[in-house]
Amino acid sequence: MQITDIWQATLGELKLQMTTATFDTWLAHTTGQRDGNTVTVTVRNAYAKDWLENRLHGTILRTVARLTGETIKLRFVVASDTTSSTGEGAGPPADPHPGMIQDSDLERDMPPDCQAANTPLAIKLINFDPRGRGFVQVSNYALIYWQPLLALYEREAGSRATGLAFRLWITLRAFAAHWNPQGGNDWPTIGYLALITAHANRHRLLGRGPHGSPGTDAYRKPTVGALAVLEDQRILYITSRHAGGETQYVFKLLDTLPLLTEVQVKRLPTALQEAHQRELARADLDLQEWKQYTLPMLLP
Repeated sequence: MQITDIWQATLGELKLQMTTATFDTWLAHTTGQRDGNTVTVTVRNAYAKDWLENRLHGTILRTVARLTGETIKLRFVVASDTTSSTGEGAGPPADPHPGMIQDSDLERDMPPDCQAANTPLAIKLINFDPRGRGFVQVSNYALIYWQPLLALYEREAGSRATGLAFRLWITLRAFAAHWNPQGGNDWPTIGYLALITAHANRHRLLGRGPHGSPGTDAYRKPTVGALAVLEDQRILYITSRHAGGETQYVFKLLDTLPLLTEVQVKRLPTALQEAHQRELARADLDLQEWKQYTLPMLLP
């Protein structure tokens, strides 16, 4: 097999070994060149380099070795690292916001009678601030990444109601936006929160201690509540006091959930890990800086 054909043949084999999403995300836009017993693979960005080195290195190496019948080494480099500062040999600049509509696209798609400079476009903007009506918006990032992660932590903690922790966080945020300090004490009780989010089951919010003796029919394992899951992930801070035979809770809640750390992302399904890497790349975040993040560092 000729040197110039090795990487294309490798890509053809790899495309059959993985999902289309994985191949298109990390391999479809790569190029490869062999020099002796080393194949240098050029990728788009540091996130692709990190993914291929740490997730797909073995698969790629075995495929190349099988095609060549030789012992081969792999080297991954980022395209910007191989381009001279003068820009010689560089292709057109990459779109910093892939998938977004550009001005030229808008002009091209307009009807002819709307392209004249003095022709107004019929655009009507509706101004609506949901926070002024007791509602708050939840970012797509929280929905896509935090929601399944919290459900995973709930399952590991033995919760019988996975998905409740994220729902409870949304509910608490909505009440915080609706609460008026001058309007009296309308903050919900634990019972009211349980009624809204957990079919009136307070134990699903607060958890429950063991019951009976281990090994007997009456024994019941302890359970972890959704409040504890949010507190463990440093999303919620709880203090309480007893007054008049009642327990009063004070919640300090994160309004916006932070970036997941590298350790947290590795707990997600592979498809979501890939999506998260793409998200970081689109946001132009430094990969090595992100790898240093820990949960306490991301919180106030």
